[in-house]
Amino acid sequence: MDASRIARKYNKKGSAVGDLMNPVRGIRDVQRRRGIEPRNHARENIRILREKQQENRERRQQKADAKPRKFKMKRFQDVKPRVAQNDSKKASEIAKETARMRTERKEQKAKLAEKNKRIREQRIAKARENTRHSPVKSSNNRETRKPAVPKRGEVVTMPARQEKNFIAENRREAVTSSPPKKKDNEDANAGIQKSGDNYGKVPLYLQERKAEMAEEAARKRRAEENKKAPAGMSLMPEEERLDTLKILKDNLAATKDHLQRMPLLVETPSAIRKKANLERKIQEIEDAINIFSRPKVFIKD
Repeated sequence: MDASRIARKYNKKGSAVGDLMNPVRGIRDVQRRRGIEPRNHARENIRILREKQQENRERRQQKADAKPRKFKMKRFQDVKPRVAQNDSKKASEIAKETARMRTERKEQKAKLAEKNKRIREQRIAKARENTRHSPVKSSNNRETRKPAVPKRGEVVTMPARQEKNFIAENRREAVTSSPPKKKDNEDANAGIQKSGDNYGKVPLYLQERKAEMAEEAARKRRAEENKKAPAGMSLMPEEERLDTLKILKDNLAATKDHLQRMPLLVETPSAIRKKANLERKIQEIEDAINIFSRPKVFIKD
């Protein structure tokens, strides 16, 4: 019994042997076994796409071929142009005039070509005449000429070769020569050209570098002093201390001036309180001046 007969025998629903001999391979295989031809969706999609492409191509072609209709007012829609109203006699006159203008244009072109040909022939004849009468320059009279090649029998006499001891000559010059004289500063700087307003001044980049070095030294010095400061305290920079001291002195002068402007006899409660506040403020400013007048002032971090 061959395989096909065995498959047909056992190819029943629920038969394990039939499923092994002839397994079902997807929904399309099921349709084929039922006698239904499966639908080729890929081919159908390609066909639909090609139809759409053809429709789009025809639509674009129709748009390109269709000429835009020119705008015309409604009252002139049925009016014919004057050219269409002319009779055949006038049309023949226009054709004759056109033919005449074409003939005249051809004649003008022919005359112009004849004139250009005649001028060209005259120029050629004149050039030939000048060439005939002008003397021919000989190639032997050229100004820039290379020297002649020596002949076989000619021998150039070379000077006699001298035997010279360059080592001994150099040794003698080194012993007998004297060192160069030193020039004065004025003579040495005589050839230097003095140009620009910055001649003799320190360049800007050196000044900036010097300032950076001074700032770096001050920073290191403050760091060393901060190490000696109490815990939680740091040394105030000198510039900041002097600026603060100047501000305190200005405030002290202004407060004293304000106090001196008050009347000598103070009786009202508000004037008494104002005078007391000014005196207390003066005392606080003086205490602060005493503190910031010290060479080293420590502040909280």
